[in-house]
Amino acid sequence: MTDLLVYQLEFSEKGDLESAFELLIDEKGVSSCAVEIETRTARFLAPETAGSGLVERIYEIGGLRWCSRHSFNPTTTESQQPSQAKEF
Repeated sequence: MTDLLVYQLEFSEKGDLESAFELLIDEKGVSSCAVEIETRTARFLAPETAGSGLVERIYEIGGLRWCSRHSFNPTTTESQQPSQAKEF
């Protein structure tokens, strides 16, 4: 089984979030996706192979202001920190 990562993306504008959402819902590798319009945030689960490429495509479109990713482990305790964060 491929390990899943949780990606959290924050956008400058609502329109940028909407454009990214269109890509997220069409990506076969995305297992789950949630969007918060008020905070212009999208979160999704995907294996690194699908997720990293998708984040790069979203970044190239523009408006991505911040991205973090960390391993998805339902038994993870709150004391563990995300493994990677990338600021744009």
